[in-house]
Amino acid sequence: MLEQDKHGVTPYKMGQDAYAAGIKAPCHDRRMLEYLANHTSGQVGSGIEPLKQWQKGYHETMRIDIDRQMKNDFPELYGNQK
Repeated sequence: MLEQDKHGVTPYKMGQDAYAAGIKAPCHDRRMLEYLANHTSGQVGSGIEPLKQWQKGYHETMRIDIDRQMKNDFPELYGNQK
């Protein structure tokens, strides 16, 4: 488990929040950049795991949102489940 930032937020949660805010990459997420500056050593590779967790949170949230949209837009494909 990765450390939380000073507000108690993990990179995974930052990815979820970024999707909701329309941020499309961790390099555009100020909280993630601050996290990397404060929680990595600066050595090559030290930011890989936090970036993977950000991406995981982002993409899992996106998949849930797309699934919800598809169910709403094409109920005939999902047996009218909402």
